[in-house]
Amino acid sequence: MKIFLLTDNTDTAIGMRLAGVKSVVVHNRETLSAALDKALQNPEYGMILYTSKLREIAEDIIISKTEGNPRIIFYEIPDRHGYKDKTSSISDVVKSSVGIQI
Repeated sequence: MKIFLLTDNTDTAIGMRLAGVKSVVVHNRETLSAALDKALQNPEYGMILYTSKLREIAEDIIISKTEGNPRIIFYEIPDRHGYKDKTSSISDVVKSSVGIQI
């Protein structure tokens, strides 16, 4: 199983690539939709991550394309600035998931 990341932030993409996660940087609804379609067609991906900023700009697209797909896990992650409405940052998520402080 491979992991794929959709992000609006180049720094987040680079950090995740260092961890072996393929990623694509998108900044609008159209490129997000196309990148998500491409990722969903790849049978190697078992998890698709997306940043909270992308959820803010295209939650309806994410829900419509991922709803009812039992093959892939979809998970929202914060970018380097954290969640807009929460205090977690990407380093907090990595620390709680992997146990390493970055």
